[in-house]
Amino acid sequence: MRRRAAGGAAMILVAGVLAGCGRPEATGASLVRSGPLAALPRETVGLVVLEVGALRDVEPVERWLRDLPARAGEEGLVREVERAFGPGMLEKLHRLALAIVPLGADAMGYAIVAQGAFDEAALRRSLGGSDVLTLLEVDGRPDFSVAVLDGGTLALGARSLLEVVRRNAGRRGAGLDGNRRLLDLLARVRPPSQVWGAIDYAPMARLVRRAVEGAGVAGLSASPGPAEGVLQSVAFQGTLSGQSVAYDLLGQASGEPGARQLADAARGLVSLARMAVSQDASRAWFQILDAIRVEQEGIEVRVHGSIPPEALGELAGGAPGAPAAREAPPGTAGPPVP
Repeated sequence: MRRRAAGGAAMILVAGVLAGCGRPEATGASLVRSGPLAALPRETVGLVVLEVGALRDVEPVERWLRDLPARAGEEGLVREVERAFGPGMLEKLHRLALAIVPLGADAMGYAIVAQGAFDEAALRRSLGGSDVLTLLEVDGRPDFSVAVLDGGTLALGARSLLEVVRRNAGRRGAGLDGNRRLLDLLARVRPPSQVWGAIDYAPMARLVRRAVEGAGVAGLSASPGPAEGVLQSVAFQGTLSGQSVAYDLLGQASGEPGARQLADAARGLVSLARMAVSQDASRAWFQILDAIRVEQEGIEVRVHGSIPPEALGELAGGAPGAPAAREAPPGTAGPPVP
């Protein structure tokens, strides 16, 4: 009887291990495909995601989030959201995603998806029966509106973009989950990084340049930057623990010669920065710059860096080595971009 029990337990253990081995590793792309981020506009050229739930484990961030409503004053987007849905919305927030979306040939808009422990029925009651509720309108600027998606996810931004998000919801491949270029980049991001995302650099650079040209801002050049035409896309991720910061950038160039050019430029900037701080008595910047690693392979350039505890404590105004926050729980640090 004991042998049978032991054999049964072993079979269960083996089956569990095999099931775990067969499960694909989570990536930024899989998170987009499997959740409400998929409804963001397919035309998105930049995505930034904050894992707010994980960032709460970093004490300064938690304190900043807690104090944000009071600092927002009587005006502003945070106050408008709390007026519409009641206080405590930030405490329920788990993930915040910002998508940069082209509006025509020379303008940019944005759409935000906010996931959290929200009561869908209560959110819909707050809209008063409307599909989209405009919270803020300013002459000459896009409106700030809000919609509720199935499952209790909030979508925020201009009404025109929210209508797109609502149409995309539940339609596989209609939204961001159909943007192959960004998904390929996000497949290189490994959550549980607390900050992650990707930028389709070429169209983003063109949009920014045209916006500068249209605004005619003094002192800003609308000429193409040195990376435009060479750098095609960027993926990024960052992790804040209780005592350190780590980050990874993955840039893709138009060709291998361009990648070598970008890698040389990155190394040159690090060297120039070291020279600029050579007279500074602070050791923090030397530690930060010494931790930067630049590698190039094929059309890809990888940059890995970190801010060690001593440097972080010094930059925060504390004694070297002083912890900046309480230690994050195990498993919150994301591995480097492969």
